[in-house]
Amino acid sequence: MCRYGYDVLVFFIRRHPSISRPRALSCVLLISLCVLASGCYATQEILKDDPLDALIAWQQALEEGRPDDAWRLLTPDARDGLSQSDFASLYAEQSKALQHRARTMLRWAREQQPQESAYVRVEGRVMRLVRTRDGWRIDGDFRPKQ
Repeated sequence: MCRYGYDVLVFFIRRHPSISRPRALSCVLLISLCVLASGCYATQEILKDDPLDALIAWQQALEEGRPDDAWRLLTPDARDGLSQSDFASLYAEQSKALQHRARTMLRWAREQQPQESAYVRVEGRVMRLVRTRDGWRIDGDFRPKQ
């Protein structure tokens, strides 16, 4: 990345010899910060993703006849022994059953509370935190010891 930034600086200076070196460096740094900030924003968006989004995308891909996209949503463990072409063949033979299964999974996931949790020790007690679609929430006895 640093080498790329240096190359951009040299190109910029050679292309515009009337611009001073410090000013060119400032421009390159500003551009680099903008690129970095956009990357941080994209990472934030990924972290905000709801696991439900994966099920919605899976269900939509199957309903819309896009088995290749549905296959890409599988983990490597789920794909184990099932090539993309094998999945497409399975979809061609059993598309209705796969679509029904996807709708059932999505309906179930929408009705269930997420199971993601964390445990924190506070004053000798273990507090359980549960991640919901609205963010992290405290679960269990939160009152101080008497």
